[in-house]
Amino acid sequence: MHPIDCSGKVFIKEELIHANNAAIKEERNRQLKEDFLEKLSPEIYYPICLAFDHHNKGEVRVEIVFGEGLYGFLDMSKKRYDLLPVASKNEEGRVILTYPNGKAHPDNRPYEEKVHKKLVRKRDFRKQVLEAYNYKCAMCEVKAKSSLKAAHIYPAHKCNDDSIKNGICLCAIHDAEYEVGNICIKPDGTIINFVIDEIVIANYNKISLPDNPENHPSSERLQQRFELSLTKRKKKN
Repeated sequence: MHPIDCSGKVFIKEELIHANNAAIKEERNRQLKEDFLEKLSPEIYYPICLAFDHHNKGEVRVEIVFGEGLYGFLDMSKKRYDLLPVASKNEEGRVILTYPNGKAHPDNRPYEEKVHKKLVRKRDFRKQVLEAYNYKCAMCEVKAKSSLKAAHIYPAHKCNDDSIKNGICLCAIHDAEYEVGNICIKPDGTIINFVIDEIVIANYNKISLPDNPENHPSSERLQQRFELSLTKRKKKN
């Protein structure tokens, strides 16, 4: 994945529900809770603060802001992402929505897209990884289950490894930065943070490890991911 411009991109409640329903039907990795979306106000625009393009799958992962300190991730097709509205202010200072590429469902009818290249993932991977790390981010003090992610150390589509030793428990913020290479982990567990931002600072010099040594991250996978992350950073720079 690599970050893409999401300036001005927003969701309204109706379109967010359509996109989430599509993610559920298409069995995408990141979805939102349906009951949570139903409680959202239809009068508010929900901005996208981060977007990552999974170029070889035609898929985009977005992080959506629902309120102060409240975020969520959602996966969708690149086509659906391109059809999201853009918010801007007119001369009177009022926020207006425009659809530069047309609406995803102009007749209010949802549509489904097929993902042709789909890697079958282990369904209990997240549960096993979070349990191994005692439901706590390996880089900070976050313990809220809803904010924790089971991240693959080395991408599963490259190694087909859904074992706990290829997983690490991270909060949403550190997961996003680890995904794009802004935060790296050396094979010995040392954390390297390239981001100068108090929000994404890591609380430790090394990752916090599971109590059971059998669940410790694979040094081989950490080495592979470390090399991959450095390669990504070289391309960006």
